[in-house]
Amino acid sequence: MLKIKKFWPIILIAFLVVVFFWKFFFRGLIPFPADFVVGVYYPWLDYNWGFPTGVPVKNPLLADVPSFIYPLKSYVADLLNQGKMPLWNPLQFGGYPLLANFQSGVLNPTNLLYLFLSKPQAWAWQVM
Repeated sequence: MLKIKKFWPIILIAFLVVVFFWKFFFRGLIPFPADFVVGVYYPWLDYNWGFPTGVPVKNPLLADVPSFIYPLKSYVADLLNQGKMPLWNPLQFGGYPLLANFQSGVLNPTNLLYLFLSKPQAWAWQVM
């Protein structure tokens, strides 16, 4: 009984994480707004995918995740897996500092998940 009183906040937080991310734990779905990619970008925009006017985008404000943040994290993970320090991103425009960009999160300790898990799994655990 004394141990339960001591660890009840951790148990409560773990329970809430499972409740909010039940689709990840029980269905294997990744928390990623991919409806935006299919509903807004060409060539997928030309297809209806079974909907009368095309794929409905639930929240267009999440557009940064599939178009910028996830590709940036994926590129950082690739560089870390190659044993290179991600200092510069030559893939956009003329290049820009990758280490100085806070959205890439190069020095974030949760990026270590990308070394051990697949990219979608690491993304899901990083979001949680």
